[in-house]
Amino acid sequence: MVIACRKEKRWVINQQFIAIDEKFKERNPRQAHRMVQKIKDGYKPHTDQCKDTEGNIIGDKKQIEGTWKEPF
Repeated sequence: MVIACRKEKRWVINQQFIAIDEKFKERNPRQAHRMVQKIKDGYKPHTDQCKDTEGNIIGDKKQIEGTWKEPF
């Protein structure tokens, strides 16, 4: 199972490199650079949490909206 996953990952990475190379050949360096940055940065999870006035972490959407409404 592990070997199959490694082969699949290697195949996906090679396909990404081929796509980047094609963008450079098409004289479209902006899109190629964006693709390189996406690979370089990796996965960045999105968090839906913030801190209230006392410094406690809150995750409830209603409480988060309330903390953002206070200053405005």
